[in-house]
Amino acid sequence: MAGYGFLRRVVRWMLMASAVLMAVSVVLIAGLRLLIANGMRIEGPAAIQESGYVSIGGQRQWIELRGWNRANPVLLWVHGGPGAPVISASYSSFFPWEHQFTVVHWHQRGAGLTYAVNAPQRLTIDTMVTDGIQAVEYVRSRLPDVPIIVVGHSWGSVLAMRMVQRRPDLFAAYVGTGQFTSLEDDGRDLFAAASARARRDSNESAARALDAVAALPVADVHRMDVVREWGRTEEVSDNPLLVYVGLLLSPGYPVHRVFSVTSGFAKSRADLFDEELHVNMRRDVPELKVPAFLFQGRDDWQVSTPAALRYFEALKAPAKEIVLFDGGHMVAMLQSEAFLKALVEKVRPTALKTR
Repeated sequence: MAGYGFLRRVVRWMLMASAVLMAVSVVLIAGLRLLIANGMRIEGPAAIQESGYVSIGGQRQWIELRGWNRANPVLLWVHGGPGAPVISASYSSFFPWEHQFTVVHWHQRGAGLTYAVNAPQRLTIDTMVTDGIQAVEYVRSRLPDVPIIVVGHSWGSVLAMRMVQRRPDLFAAYVGTGQFTSLEDDGRDLFAAASARARRDSNESAARALDAVAALPVADVHRMDVVREWGRTEEVSDNPLLVYVGLLLSPGYPVHRVFSVTSGFAKSRADLFDEELHVNMRRDVPELKVPAFLFQGRDDWQVSTPAALRYFEALKAPAKEIVLFDGGHMVAMLQSEAFLKALVEKVRPTALKTR
């Protein structure tokens, strides 16, 4: 009986310690969210800081506008995934940008805070492109006569380029980063690069893993996951723990909505994969009627940089330029200052000419 009593006391102490730890964690997270919110505040007579739900495509979709001078060009970030929006704890990468641009974040249908408040539905590329155009029209209603630059990141480049293709009158310029071309191009190029790296580094584990999937179709999901595992250079882009920590610390993201990000990502990827298999940007968007820029990481293992370069060299546009950065798929965030410098020197003057 004495041993039983001791066990009960240990369990009680553990429960009390867990309760205290949980309470401390809640207070710490709340405090950090408040600090981040204060650090993110934009104030001033010319500033704009707005966020909330807007009626787009028959549902409520989340949009946020942030900038120190509403006369600056708009920079609309069309996020990747599909279903993977930028979260506000990651905005530190964009803070310097907000002095030169009004930065707009839009959570697409099936993603983030938009997914969190809408009933699940089947997604299509065409519907999401239409949504994107309506999002731009909303931004224009808030900031009339301000030129709009659209940045398509990864999967977002598929939507952004089609938005520009359909409504060039709405845009001053297009910027692609982590530019998508086709799953076949990515699968072929990245597998060859990963195999070459394995041979160069005498990495037998990588060689065995790649050999095991070599016979699969080039666009097979498992094959691509193996390639990215052995070629990955940016751990942050694939770390789910960092995603959850970022969401918990994001002042604009309700804590009870945290898991909607991953569920939205999973559903979006499943819904859109069959369509994504048939996307070929060289065929689908051979021409844009606005200046086009490619800001690409040299060491991108999510998409093929050589394929993006081939596509952009063939793309027809009134003007175009390619800028390469040291880094991979997330250069806009991990090389934020260099990316901003290129935006300011190359894209902003082009956008201002459209006024």
